[in-house]
Amino acid sequence: MQHSMSFAELKEITDKVTFADWTLRLIDINGAFLIQWTFMQRDLCNPDDTTLYEQHCRKWYVSSYSTPSEVIRTCWLAVAQAVLHEAGEQFLYEGVQLFDPHMDYLNLAQQMPLIGRDVRKPIINT
Repeated sequence: MQHSMSFAELKEITDKVTFADWTLRLIDINGAFLIQWTFMQRDLCNPDDTTLYEQHCRKWYVSSYSTPSEVIRTCWLAVAQAVLHEAGEQFLYEGVQLFDPHMDYLNLAQQMPLIGRDVRKPIINT
């Protein structure tokens, strides 16, 4: 039978994981675990405000039956997704967040027939 990891064992693994000056938060939910990266950053929607605020990335599930390698990989995937999230917030085209991670995707789905698509035209060799 596979060994069930304790919260202390999870903490022992994640205490060895670091990324920039971010903090990895652990949450125990009845023997199942969540991990969440947090970091300090100014409010990107308020360019004049230089105050740093704690930012909370999405939570990632970690099974108590995860191997240490699975825990480490989940920490990596959580960082990678958080960095992509930040890129989506800060990447602008003509001042517009085209890849806004806070977009309402249900609303976007309804608007897609009106927006249209950028479709490549076939190249014809003559």
